[in-house]
Amino acid sequence: MPKILPFAVFSVFTLVFLESAVASETIIPTTYEAGHFFAVPQTIEGRTLRFLVDTGGGGARGLMMITPEALPKINTSPVPCDSFQIGARISHWPAFSPSAGLPHTPSPTPCGAMALIVSLKESWFTADGIMGAGYMSQFDAWHFNYPEHRLSIENIGWTPPVAKPFIPLGFPKDAHGNHSASFPSVDMKIDGQNIAMLLDTGATAMQTPAGHAATGAQQVKGQGTTSYITTSTLNAWHAKHPQWHIISDGDGLMHTRLIEVPTIEFGPYIVKSVWFTERRDRNFSGDGIGQYMDRPIYGALGANILSHFDLIIDYRHEHLIFLNGPV
Repeated sequence: MPKILPFAVFSVFTLVFLESAVASETIIPTTYEAGHFFAVPQTIEGRTLRFLVDTGGGGARGLMMITPEALPKINTSPVPCDSFQIGARISHWPAFSPSAGLPHTPSPTPCGAMALIVSLKESWFTADGIMGAGYMSQFDAWHFNYPEHRLSIENIGWTPPVAKPFIPLGFPKDAHGNHSASFPSVDMKIDGQNIAMLLDTGATAMQTPAGHAATGAQQVKGQGTTSYITTSTLNAWHAKHPQWHIISDGDGLMHTRLIEVPTIEFGPYIVKSVWFTERRDRNFSGDGIGQYMDRPIYGALGANILSHFDLIIDYRHEHLIFLNGPV
């Protein structure tokens, strides 16, 4: 009996600790496909929606994006919402299953909406919408546990863990110090040079057979993850390091090049053999997503790098926190 009591006390303590840990976060119902998280909330009628979880995706003021084709799943019709922007059409929140829903944002959204209705007719995009920066940035922090394929939101009152390495995230700010846009920038280091990138959990690879043969990347229905780099940066790398592997037609979407960088430094860690997909400079310039960034960026750092880590995207404190190193 005396030998059992300490174990019983330990078990009770462990149970209380686990319950406390679970209560400190909200689990997002997801599927995990070749490095991408897809939120898959279910309505009370049993219909499942599918949103790409994309820190580089659109939406604003707490709104996700949903396709018109997905509206029948939630028994709703488009509603005008001029308080968001003139002519905007929005979708209200459906009644989600208590065990498989999505949390409302802490602050009210325009017209009480869940999502902005946006046509996403690209043939490769098969989800019902995007859970993007507009929605995600309304919460303090998101826990992307890539090794365990688990996604959660840290609840109100959460504080960053101590003694864990982190790197800063950048956001543009207004005169009052508030975020004026929700897309985070982050640094990586290649060849001794810091390079600012969009932090982009949704960056998508659609590789040609040659590209897939070279990278060996995981794919689901022809899609996987990548990181993007501008043409001018790729050209500079190639001029300096002609031995770095290049696939001339490696991207099946834009039919652009892929380049393999032997090592990158990301925070205090080294990630080896990282493939980047070429994108035009203007995609990331002031005429593209660069107009919503805090500084010039040269591409997007995606889940082919992030998926090596268990990490927290801390919007409130503007940190990317590494809970564990590369796996």
